[in-house]
Amino acid sequence: MNKNTNGDAVTSPNGCNFLHKKFNALFDVKDNTADQKKNNSTQILTKLDIADKSRKHPNVKYLAPTKYTEATANGLTRMVCDYIKFSGGMAERVNSMGIYDVKLKRFRPSGSRKGTSDIKALFNGKSLSIEVKIGRDKLSNYQREYANDVIKSGGFYFVATNFADFHQWFENLKICRP
Repeated sequence: MNKNTNGDAVTSPNGCNFLHKKFNALFDVKDNTADQKKNNSTQILTKLDIADKSRKHPNVKYLAPTKYTEATANGLTRMVCDYIKFSGGMAERVNSMGIYDVKLKRFRPSGSRKGTSDIKALFNGKSLSIEVKIGRDKLSNYQREYANDVIKSGGFYFVATNFADFHQWFENLKICRP
């Protein structure tokens, strides 16, 4: 990993400078996205959704589009997973919550590493870890450590606070060489 004059990590081992900005900037992302940018990204996702449904159900004349919302973490997670899937990748939501044990009357740990990302994905041979944060939700120290480990290992990490920013990041990722 290269360092800039301030000693901050600025590039991943695979050379995609524009994807790994100053590391701390990943954790202080503000939602400054214009409404137009947000609407365009959501429209693209909706068109991909309809195209996917049309491919799966060629004899159905009208297919209702999925109602996407990024107002909740669940909604944004669904949008991100669907977009990666429609783009030819594979994405899955990670459930890192413990399991309640009735006999012990307490939660058992899930077995996942603390700080693991909400979404794990593969796209064109690239390993992606995406953390979804809505509203005032911030990364924990465990999540910051996990993000650093992903980047050090040559993977890509992104904090998704809205779909438009994720969409822009993912489109840049598509043109980056593995």
